[in-house]
Amino acid sequence: GTDEDEIISILANRSARQREEVERAYKSMYGNDLVDVLKGELRGELETVVVALMDRPCVYDAKLLRGAMRGIGTDESLLVEILCTRQNANINAIRLSYNEIFDRDLESDLSSETSGDLKNLLVALVQGDRDSELDIDEDQAEEDARELHEEGGGWG
Repeated sequence: GTDEDEIISILANRSARQREEVERAYKSMYGNDLVDVLKGELRGELETVVVALMDRPCVYDAKLLRGAMRGIGTDESLLVEILCTRQNANINAIRLSYNEIFDRDLESDLSSETSGDLKNLLVALVQGDRDSELDIDEDQAEEDARELHEEGGGWG
């Protein structure tokens, strides 16, 4: 039998990189793909969560983005949640994973599945032109605030 508590204990208490290394070690030691073994041993929601946990974060995000744009209707809130909360390096990794897994271009899919200002925002985020510097330029922040106020018709 499978000790599901032990599987949870091991995988839930490791970082993504540590889980990748466990996966490599398992393949090297036993000749089998750990994810395939887990799929064969686990069922239901536990299987779904454990398999998702074994994906690299960029791969998991790429799969979520594809799912959000598949079929009738687009889950725009999921697109926003992922793309607005990731740094440029993460978005670039997501974009590359998306292309590798689905043989599709993330920017093109976003362009065809969204419209208007939301499309413009999401495409700009995927293009990765955001400043990732941790240093804060107070003068630039004030200029940005002034411009937003003016472009917003004098909000607040």
